[in-house]
Amino acid sequence: MTRAVLTFLCIAIAGCARSHRSRLADQARTELVGASKVDLLACAGVPSRSATVGNTEVLTYTTGGSGAAAAFGVVGPTSVVVGSHRLGCHATFVLRDNRVVRVTYSGRTGPPLFPREECGFIVENCLPR
Repeated sequence: MTRAVLTFLCIAIAGCARSHRSRLADQARTELVGASKVDLLACAGVPSRSATVGNTEVLTYTTGGSGAAAAFGVVGPTSVVVGSHRLGCHATFVLRDNRVVRVTYSGRTGPPLFPREECGFIVENCLPR
């Protein structure tokens, strides 16, 4: 019984961490609007890609993926398909006059229970604890 309790606690703690990162990503969509480019670079680091047109700059950060999500499906009465894919996030920050005006996410950002979890890795140092 002790082993079962420990296993349950480990799964619960891991789930809380995943949920927390997903919530951080959601928060960042609003709380980072207005942040300066200097502050964004200080907390998120150097972006994977950037582009500038006039006074608008787009900075994109990419996570390589911390895990895989599995998918199961029934094709016929006796066959089951199992597949998986790597998770990852492309977090795009649009800046005007060196201030964040929009934050968007794309990619396979997390499993259904923890959407945008991977994006939380990018923004976790940008939000107050």
